[in-house]
Amino acid sequence: MQAVMQTGPLIPRKDEACRDWARNLMRKICVNPHKYGLERADADVVRSVVEPFVEAVNAVQRADGRNPPLIARKDALRASMEGTLRVFMGLIRANRGVTIEDKISLGMNVPKGSRTPIPRPRSAPALSITGAFNLYHVLRYADENTPTALRKPHGVTQLEIAMIVTGPGEMLPSDPERAKSIGLYTRQPFQVKHDLKNAGLTATYFGRWVTARGLTGPWSLPKRMTICAGGSADDGQAPKRRETAEYRQAA
Repeated sequence: MQAVMQTGPLIPRKDEACRDWARNLMRKICVNPHKYGLERADADVVRSVVEPFVEAVNAVQRADGRNPPLIARKDALRASMEGTLRVFMGLIRANRGVTIEDKISLGMNVPKGSRTPIPRPRSAPALSITGAFNLYHVLRYADENTPTALRKPHGVTQLEIAMIVTGPGEMLPSDPERAKSIGLYTRQPFQVKHDLKNAGLTATYFGRWVTARGLTGPWSLPKRMTICAGGSADDGQAPKRRETAEYRQAA
């Protein structure tokens, strides 16, 4: 049975359509109540009001079922079911953790213009260092799931970069939680400028995706490069061949 978004009343008026709608809702909630922000006990309540109504509608549809007692029982069960389901549908509708698609799959009439909240990023960036100039590193990024696309994942607006500088004999870091955040970047390639005192040391970078609402994803694998002093005709100035490159001063 294919669920469609209700464009009229939430609960269909005709008994047969209401039966099919309620049965679809019950099956989906009972299979995975947590998907809709409910508990197993809630699913049991839904089942307890839907199944008797479904049986009553089927009984009335039989040739010998069109009698006043069965019709009255069906109407009473429908009223009880509607009252209970409206409570649960109100909870699901207000739950922003339930996607618009999942609400529609229950047969809910979702308001026009509703949007599914952007979730926390699940993938990590893949960093690369494409240049090492006089106290500058030039970095690029891609997503680990689409390494050749050179674009941010859907819903991601920024890349956060954290860094650790280590000297000779020090263990190269692999834990991003020890790193210091040095900036947020929206375009690439981007540049990181280092202090002269760190010349000859090693910079280790970590990156993670950030959404517009500040939700962050997992950290990337580390990317390392020695901090060079000299070797650029600009004598400490950022390379000018990349006019769109962003700039951040590393602490």
